Amino acid sequence: MKVTGKHKAIKKVLLHSLVLIAFLAFGLLAQEPKSAETSPLQNFQGMGKTNAQILAILGQENKLGFLYFTTDWCGVCEGLEKETFSDPAFRQFLLAHFIPFLINAEKNTGPDLNGLYHVGAYPTVVILSPRGLIIDKIIGYDKPEPYLKRLKEVANGIDTLERLESDYEADPGNEAKAIALANRYLSSYDYINAKPILEKLLQTSKNLKEMPDFLFGLAQYYYDKEPHKAALFLEQIIRKFPQYPDIEGVYRQLGVIYAEMEKEPRKRIELFEDGINKGLIKDYLINARFTEAYDSVLLKEWNNALSYLDKSAAYAPGLPFVPLLRSYCLTQAGREKEGRALLDKLYSESSHNHQKRFELIGVCAELKIYLKEALAWLEPIVAQDGGKTNDVLYGYGRLLVLNGEKRRGLEIMERAAAMTPEGQVRIVMNRKIAEIRKELGKD
Repeated sequence: MKVTGKHKAIKKVLLHSLVLIAFLAFGLLAQEPKSAETSPLQNFQGMGKTNAQILAILGQENKLGFLYFTTDWCGVCEGLEKETFSDPAFRQFLLAHFIPFLINAEKNTGPDLNGLYHVGAYPTVVILSPRGLIIDKIIGYDKPEPYLKRLKEVANGIDTLERLESDYEADPGNEAKAIALANRYLSSYDYINAKPILEKLLQTSKNLKEMPDFLFGLAQYYYDKEPHKAALFLEQIIRKFPQYPDIEGVYRQLGVIYAEMEKEPRKRIELFEDGINKGLIKDYLINARFTEAYDSVLLKEWNNALSYLDKSAAYAPGLPFVPLLRSYCLTQAGREKEGRALLDKLYSESSHNHQKRFELIGVCAELKIYLKEALAWLEPIVAQDGGKTNDVLYGYGRLLVLNGEKRRGLEIMERAAAMTPEGQVRIVMNRKIAEIRKELGKD
């Protein structure tokens, strides 16, 4: 397989709770950096090597490459390292037949390598030949025995990506070979290489059982590039394949696309109502109801928003962002006294809990409600901290921006980002900073 094309990171459209979003927005998720110097990553080549350096090492040693892509925040990766990479039998085979490399997808040369090898999920292991050709990819976690079994098969050329590509190139008109290769690309989140095969199959084959998977794969490819086209593929799955195993994921992703490409939020409300009424949205029910409530707020339909919030609370009582948005809707619906009483109660409950207070402030910032109050709540914390903590400083800058003090807030956010170690939190910070700089005409 030739490594070609400029990769754009695949978006994982998982709508986290707004609490998690708020924590990311304020930079509150702690991360432990990984190192090749600590077990079970001992004997892995350290981070920071370029692709040219990796290929030179493989050619010199005449061994297969084991490129392990991870991040500081990947919990599944941690399980793979502790349970599988530390297994004596696994380590013995790995070090005898491979040269392992540790690659943090968000640090050093990681982003370039991540794009070069079309990595779209973590953990991913890319197996290279001594000449630097991709033999296979192993995605996700597995226990030591089955992971070792698969690694031995790859080393012996059994059922590898390289073989599937070779078979397809020798007979590109063979539908079975095209489907096999397309499925392998999709299972490794490589939508770039999957795209031409999927489009060809959709044109030539009308009754494939894999059709919904192929439509979903094309939606992932177009998600960042042409969201309207991605929406068409997802809408087709909902219309023609309501029994698709991940139909909730289709509704969820389509809802995100509607939010990004439509200024009118009613279309997303209608989408989720359709899925709920048909019994197709189940695990995502709480988030869907809350999204309907928030979209109703955008439409200034306060009583509808309160109704959706009541349904959210019935499914999951105690979620902090539900009563906060309820308080706001009450004040806007002419029930000022009731709404303010609820807000005071939420603030009082967070008075002796630093994390809970930050959570409350963060959700205010994410929902863009009670912004003046949130800034007033944060200012004493900032004064006490003295600007020493990056998450406190960043949150303060963000709220200044949201309250109209954009230039001052931007300077503080940039200072906080500079204090933050490389990783997902800093990426989120810099993304928001770039948006504000663009608004101010600084870029």
